[in-house]
Amino acid sequence: MIKAVIFDMDGLLVDSERVNYEVNKRMFRKFGVNISKEEFIKEWIIKGTGSDEAIKRHKMKIPYEKFKSIKKDLQIRLIREKLKTKPHAKETLKRLKKEYRLALATHGHKHNVFEVLKKFRLANYFDAILTREDVKRRKPNPDIFLTAAKKLKVKPDGCVVIEDSERGIKTAKNARMKCIVVPDEFSKKYNDFSKANLIVKSLREITIDTINSL
Repeated sequence: MIKAVIFDMDGLLVDSERVNYEVNKRMFRKFGVNISKEEFIKEWIIKGTGSDEAIKRHKMKIPYEKFKSIKKDLQIRLIREKLKTKPHAKETLKRLKKEYRLALATHGHKHNVFEVLKKFRLANYFDAILTREDVKRRKPNPDIFLTAAKKLKVKPDGCVVIEDSERGIKTAKNARMKCIVVPDEFSKKYNDFSKANLIVKSLREITIDTINSL
């Protein structure tokens, strides 16, 4: 019996991958490196690597901590100026909150995640919120989903994960959880969603009946 729903954030609840790409493109350009859309999707979204690995990959001289400090200010500014929610995000959270315990489990940095939650007033929908700082290993390692389940006091097989990427599906399966995927238009052609329990076009399609039918 499903008792909890665990949501990813980037590309699912908020249309953030475009903003994330713009942030990284601008940042790396400052140091003479061009990050293409294809590289961003392959490395940041599909593989789950980040700026630290990109600095090494492009043999850049700047220390990662300094790069991250500069990037943080730009990221917060673009979140405030440009970020939008995905269609039906808030109404879906409101609908499912009536029936299930909800968690947010994202590998976004805590300062960015809480900026997003504050902007769109989403924090109160969740019984647990986890970011990359709460676990040692990144997706597709299942730690973040398993930790979310533990905080919700629900066994893994009582959880459904809502994701937007192939890596998210793998993470859910590694946690022995069911997974519904809502493909993100920015990157869907680069992903294989075939191992999801259900693929939907919009968050609007995720209802209590949909989840209970899995």
